[in-house]
Amino acid sequence: MDIIYVEWLDSQGSGRWQDLQEVIDETKPRVIRSVGWLAHETDDAILLIQNTDMPNHRLPDVMNHIMILKVAITRRLVVPFTEDDRQAEVLSMTEMSLDFGKELLRSRIEDGA
Repeated sequence: MDIIYVEWLDSQGSGRWQDLQEVIDETKPRVIRSVGWLAHETDDAILLIQNTDMPNHRLPDVMNHIMILKVAITRRLVVPFTEDDRQAEVLSMTEMSLDFGKELLRSRIEDGA
């Protein structure tokens, strides 16, 4: 799966009473910026996933997904990300976690906990 950056125009609505002129004045597209794993694509839409446990499963579990209609997309870029980048990121996160754990243990020893 590629990681992509997408700018797209969002639809808007309201569920409250408003003056018609106020509604007309607010009628303009809102530009949304999204980044995620491109999990699926059709002729009409793309499916972005924010979180995945991709390395652990043949079909990954996912969380925080959005379907964006292609007609709403104004800009789309592939974010360069290689397997080496992913492995380096995992190592970096592991090192940060270990450093945090060491610091936490050190502070508890100093506090006598």
